[in-house]
Amino acid sequence: MYDFNHQSFEEPVLKTLSPGDEIIFQCSYDTSGRSIPTPFGDLTQQEMCWGAFIYYPRQAMNQGSFARTEGMMNPLSYFQTACSNPSTDPAFQNESECVRQYATDIWAIQDASIAGQGIQPAEHLCNHGIPSGAYAMDKYAVAQNFPGLCPQCVWAQTAACTDADIKAHARTVFCPQTCSQYGLSMWPDTSRTQATEPTHHTHCNGGSQ
Repeated sequence: MYDFNHQSFEEPVLKTLSPGDEIIFQCSYDTSGRSIPTPFGDLTQQEMCWGAFIYYPRQAMNQGSFARTEGMMNPLSYFQTACSNPSTDPAFQNESECVRQYATDIWAIQDASIAGQGIQPAEHLCNHGIPSGAYAMDKYAVAQNFPGLCPQCVWAQTAACTDADIKAHARTVFCPQTCSQYGLSMWPDTSRTQATEPTHHTHCNGGSQ
């Protein structure tokens, strides 16, 4: 239920509807204190009462997505682990955990709001952009909206960013900057392994120490 003048939503408790159930919707207004007629309509100075419901029919799930939440719930612990430790994945031998995370699920380490859209490897993002969903954009828009997120090969018209390009960019650009925002060095440099909250300087100016 939405009241235009009061700019507020009143959300009822979720219900399960069964065949034969009826939905009754009612709005009540106290106009006893008004000396002029109360206009109703969809203009901002008029009263309105708008009701809506969303119906989800039961169906078999054919696709699911999962977003890792460690970085969203406890970023200091998350980045301390990602930046200060080597990856245990054989495909990322002699790389930091940050490099592996960037390459395999870039949004989980970059942007929690987009992470909920599903897992996306950096190589796919930098070659194809975000193909669908609320944040859909091509790879050039990604490069413009998220400077430094992808290597320079993102601008190539014909060639594509390779796995080697992605790992090199994570190792030399993305991870050092991201880790530094949290006061961390990046493995194998273990000179700074205690995470701290980002400051305006470290978060907005590339994390330079």
